[in-house]
Amino acid sequence: MFTEKKFRSLDPRLQYRKAALILKDAEKQLKEGKEIDVQYLRMILNAAAISGGQRFQEEIEDLAVRLDGPEALWAADSLKYKILDKAGIQYADWDMLDTDAAGDSRRLLPISVYLENLRSPFNVGSIFRTAESFCFSEVLLSPATPTPEQPRAKRSAMGTEEKISWRQAELSELKEAAHRGQSIFALETDGTPIEEFKFPENGIMILGSEETGVSPETLEIARSSGGVVSIPLFGVKKSINVGVAFGIAAYCWSAYILRNTKTEL
Repeated sequence: MFTEKKFRSLDPRLQYRKAALILKDAEKQLKEGKEIDVQYLRMILNAAAISGGQRFQEEIEDLAVRLDGPEALWAADSLKYKILDKAGIQYADWDMLDTDAAGDSRRLLPISVYLENLRSPFNVGSIFRTAESFCFSEVLLSPATPTPEQPRAKRSAMGTEEKISWRQAELSELKEAAHRGQSIFALETDGTPIEEFKFPENGIMILGSEETGVSPETLEIARSSGGVVSIPLFGVKKSINVGVAFGIAAYCWSAYILRNTKTEL
């Protein structure tokens, strides 16, 4: 812990960063039901706010008084981002969040997703996070798809890459699975509208490249097996991010299974 004298000796920009990290730790304690040292936090905030001018000091003080009440978590989060904004520190959604996936176990549904030639590590990580949330058993990656070990993918996966099984798989594995009777279907355009599509009770969903979609060869496997499902779009662009599309389809698939098989999670 910093003494007030030590904290005031820091460069203002470093004061802001340290204060934000201290607030982040306070948020974690509050989420865990622990008490926070409000007096210490107010000392740090007061020291950090001085270089920001009178109005900034007043804004910080107004929020700081709420740290020992029912709005403590909201106040800590608001203070954290207000300080970062004042410092002009750029941050992404995950930069100040706790990336440890909670819990040691997860329930599984007999469903998997195959990522064929995705290029964006951010999309890969996002899909991992969604797949874990909807109890997918496994994520399969084509050889050209970034793995969740890639730094940017790891950041957007938010720790879920450690909670869900994943491995690299060749296209031949999908062919063999379809030959054994497992349902393989693709999320792509010009398919059955998602509200009409009959999802299988187990199987593999295929997602294609951000630029070219599912390859013709892989699409043929899907058409001869479980089919092709599409999300109707109504805007001019008629295109959404692959991670967003997967989120919609993943929810619909898991909800279908839970509704029709009476599975409990």
